[in-house]
Amino acid sequence: MKSKYGVLAATGLLGIVLASCGGSSSSENGSKKASDDSVASEESTDTTAEEDTSAADDTTDSTVVDDFVDTTVAKPASFKVLSDREWKIMNRNPDAMSGSGVKIAGLIIQFDAFTGTNSFKAVIYNSRAARDADRYLNNLTIADISGDEALLSNFLKGDKFVCDCVINRADSYTTQDGGTKLTILMDAVNLTAK
Repeated sequence: MKSKYGVLAATGLLGIVLASCGGSSSSENGSKKASDDSVASEESTDTTAEEDTSAADDTTDSTVVDDFVDTTVAKPASFKVLSDREWKIMNRNPDAMSGSGVKIAGLIIQFDAFTGTNSFKAVIYNSRAARDADRYLNNLTIADISGDEALLSNFLKGDKFVCDCVINRADSYTTQDGGTKLTILMDAVNLTAK
């Protein structure tokens, strides 16, 4: 009797070991094969549905209009010198004036490997007279001015300039002492040393 229970226990233990290792009994093989067949048929149905969908996508791709929107700033028809009041409004909210053409005067304060060859940082003013009157840079408006590399090639840090610019938006930068300063991003259209 003990040997009968021993054989049954050994058979049960063998079944558990086989099940944990991925093996199965013959009755489980039949049900496993049936479930594998149903999974395979579902996969072939899904593949067929995907092929049908891709075929439909191919026909619709030719009729879909590209939704890409060009985000470059268009060149304005004119550039104007801002009044002192308009200048203060631009400093407060440059984003509201995005796309406006302005005439500015400025002094380049950074034009190096960090800024690159097609942009520089400048202190800007609404007129050359305002720039020349601010010898100690008390009325700071900082701008990052970008332009064609050929347009900017003859300029260096310390140069004074006048420029027709397009206002893009407000931005900020981190100073050497860890603070944050606001800046106005602009695109130079015409740039002259003065």
